[in-house]
Amino acid sequence: MILGIEYLEKYEKKGFIGIKDRGEFSAFSLDLKLDKLYKLKLKQEQFNNNLAENSHKLTQKQFINDLLEEVKISKEGIEIRPEDFYLWQPKEKISLKKNFWAEVVTRSSWARLGVNARSDSDDYIGSKRIFEEIEIKPLCILHTSGTRVLIKKEDKFAQLVIHHDSDGYINFSHKKFKELMDEEKLVIKRNKKRLKYEEIKDEDEFFLTMDKKIKVYSGNLLIPGKPKENDFYSIDIGKEKIYLKKDTFFISGSKEYVKIPKGFVGYVTESNSGISRRIKIFPFLTHANAPYIGPENIFEGNITFENRMKFGDVITADMKQAAFFLKYMLTGGKYNVKSRYKNQQSATLSRLK
Repeated sequence: MILGIEYLEKYEKKGFIGIKDRGEFSAFSLDLKLDKLYKLKLKQEQFNNNLAENSHKLTQKQFINDLLEEVKISKEGIEIRPEDFYLWQPKEKISLKKNFWAEVVTRSSWARLGVNARSDSDDYIGSKRIFEEIEIKPLCILHTSGTRVLIKKEDKFAQLVIHHDSDGYINFSHKKFKELMDEEKLVIKRNKKRLKYEEIKDEDEFFLTMDKKIKVYSGNLLIPGKPKENDFYSIDIGKEKIYLKKDTFFISGSKEYVKIPKGFVGYVTESNSGISRRIKIFPFLTHANAPYIGPENIFEGNITFENRMKFGDVITADMKQAAFFLKYMLTGGKYNVKSRYKNQQSATLSRLK
């Protein structure tokens, strides 16, 4: 269960979670500042082999000393290119007691620039299985989804999400999902028509579809907070099919308007990576690094997705875009921030300031 701001503050006061040098909590997360950036001493294939063989034997300090090399970041910043792969640590030190675990995901505004700054999906902070106590500055992945992006020291391109105890997807309970839709607490509309449970369900998953307007990355160096008109170009795929080559980065929107009830957080992911793997493999990865969608007090509207082509293929309007789930949020209903993307109607570029 994801901790809302009231419980983040409550459990911090009780000493169950601790975050040194933290900023302000948002509704259910905390922005993290970039402190140290590392590159691999070995080629990535050698690194992966070494990691598989020795990671369980090494402390984090040994891992950094043996396998990584710190990268100095100048005042002007450093360009992250599509071929680059880095690891990074936040300025904040995180401590968690038993029955708490956390993950780092990319902030949405940075994900729209193609930034992927998350903890590995198999290496959460703390253990989802054994709930061990931990005190750590986590090592996280940093690369881009096909874009060139300028980053600087203390950039807040990632956020920490903390969970308590078990955290199953409620889509395992189709009855609960249907109940929320029938009661109009979970609202999903397409062409202004409210959809029924059966209209978004496909086998064991619930799907959103792609709107006709997409924005394709031009190849420019993206400078956060300083967008240029030619960073992306717009295409209406409702009028023409478009072929996108491998590794192309593009922004799309859901054809569906979504409003998530209080007490829940939406979760979107690649359409072939949820519970069911019987769905055909799609040609793009979507939204994997910034998967969380806030409830109605924070966000409602058409969801923007960040995508990278896995192989060259034709993209069309109305194709399945992503699988959609819900997760429970432990909250008393206090929300101190609204998303800057609330009420967006189509694919929306980064609004970093």
